[in-house]
Amino acid sequence: MRARKNLVHVDIPRLEPQECKDFANWLLANICRAESDSKPGPRVLLSRHMERHGAVHLRGSDQTERIFIAVTVMIASGWSEKEACFFVAEHPLVRLGNSKRGRPSKAASRDPLCTPATVRAIVNRFNRSDPMNLVCSTVGLFRWLRENRIVEGSEYVENSGLRAEEAYRRRLASLGINPDSLAGPRKRIS
Repeated sequence: MRARKNLVHVDIPRLEPQECKDFANWLLANICRAESDSKPGPRVLLSRHMERHGAVHLRGSDQTERIFIAVTVMIASGWSEKEACFFVAEHPLVRLGNSKRGRPSKAASRDPLCTPATVRAIVNRFNRSDPMNLVCSTVGLFRWLRENRIVEGSEYVENSGLRAEEAYRRRLASLGINPDSLAGPRKRIS
């Protein structure tokens, strides 16, 4: 039997209970899925608020990555593994067990207790070279978005692109870099 990975890592930021729920909802609401048409070349994964280009390690979506991050942060914030898996399994945008690979299921309906077990299996088999760096950078991004009022609760605010650009320009100015002096034309985000 394979030894389980220790999901609680010293460097993972701990979130308050409501902030943790907001983080998981924000993360799982923006799952990227592959474009419907199969164009040759690098895959583009699209979601409601972003797109990922050249995601070679991802097959058809980044759902497994996001499930791993959400469960890991929830456990680090004091949730039990069972509670975290139930929360993720019950999220309306997480699709579990709908694989089109292999034979269709002969069961008429799925057992509701099966989905938390599926989430636990996804978390246990997640394999990246440095998963804790991925977790910490995602939590850092979420906190930056909330600090700059780009995300409120678990939702992006209206004109979040403009707010993100303003925050980026403030950060460059604090580093002593004139944002207007950067090479190349910049598209204005609205």
